[in-house]
Amino acid sequence: MMDVEPVLGYVDADEDLRQQHASLEGTQHALLRERERYARLFDDAPDAYLVTDAQSIVQDANVMAEQLLNLPRGFLIGKPLVMFVEPSSRRKLRQQLLSIRGLKRLHELETRLHPRRRTPVDVAITIALASEEAETTTLRWMIRDISERKRAIAQIEALNEDLERRVQERTAQLEAETQLKEVAYLQEHAARAEAERANELKLQFLAMISHELRTPLTSIKGFASTLLASDITFKAEDQHDFLQVIDEEADRLTELIEQLLDLSRLNAGTLRIHCRPVTGGEVVNRASAQLTTLTAQHHLTIDLPDNLPLLMIDPDRIAQVIVNLVENSANYSPSGTPIAVVFEADTGAVTVSVSDEGPGIAPDQRDAVFELFRGFGNGQRYQGTGLGLAICKGLVEAHGGVIWIDPAVSLGTIVRFTLPTAEA
Repeated sequence: MMDVEPVLGYVDADEDLRQQHASLEGTQHALLRERERYARLFDDAPDAYLVTDAQSIVQDANVMAEQLLNLPRGFLIGKPLVMFVEPSSRRKLRQQLLSIRGLKRLHELETRLHPRRRTPVDVAITIALASEEAETTTLRWMIRDISERKRAIAQIEALNEDLERRVQERTAQLEAETQLKEVAYLQEHAARAEAERANELKLQFLAMISHELRTPLTSIKGFASTLLASDITFKAEDQHDFLQVIDEEADRLTELIEQLLDLSRLNAGTLRIHCRPVTGGEVVNRASAQLTTLTAQHHLTIDLPDNLPLLMIDPDRIAQVIVNLVENSANYSPSGTPIAVVFEADTGAVTVSVSDEGPGIAPDQRDAVFELFRGFGNGQRYQGTGLGLAICKGLVEAHGGVIWIDPAVSLGTIVRFTLPTAEA
């Protein structure tokens, strides 16, 4: 009779083997399903995924990687992924790959890829260390196309630059407008101040002219009325003295009126200048009588070189200039001091100077004395109408010359002016 226990043992062992086989088949099916699931996820991923070794040799690639690099998976496998990277960035990428063992992951490495027969694209690469065994190292690459993002950033930067440029232009425009307004305000303020000054000078001039006209008229009227008085009999010498005063005051009044007329013609541009070739001696001769009278209390010298070239001038008008300047010197320099009139030849012109030993003119007033109704020097107001130097300036400039106060003089005043020569 056969032993039952060994048979039962064999039955149990077969059952265990069947259970183990069934469990192994279940595990294999689960692994297969998981692998299929991973493959679907790998292929259906929205970004390019690749698996490489440590030298970036491609071992696997998904559909998006094929589209991005414009190569089928079969051609990608076995190729170094670095070869698709822009040449200028390859060295840097290789150096970063060497550091991945310590970092485990490299995030968002931005570079440019060159797909086959396609326009280069800007990408962001994330590399993760999948496994690190003794003989092999596996890397997982996720590559995202950021060309659109780059273009959007570039557009934003361009818009920002354009906005900044417009802001700068508008700011500059506003600053320019502000400056123009400030300049306009300053000009308006200066014009108003100048108008006020001109009005003040006009009032001063009218007051001065009224006084200057009234003084000789009062004398003429007074002495004439005295002479006409029927109840008084004057001696002949008294009558002569009265008539001499009337004559002098009439001359003074005539001179003032002539100055006003000359000034009016100069301002209107209607003053007639009759230029012709003349000698310096002729000019001096026309002025000599008045110069002798004006400098009766001074020592007048006239330096007139023999070789002085002919002048192309109106001799009467230039004689008037010299008389006016000498009269100023005589009025404002001490009695007994010298007054000199000097003619000097220069290239194409003759310079005439009138010097005295008076109080001089302050540097900040040397230009102002030639202005209308002005005449200041070293804190004092010059006597007279203030028309003489303004008329001198107008007459000299009408001849094409210039007139100025010599700044190099420490004692007294030297007024210089230029005249054209006949040769020039």
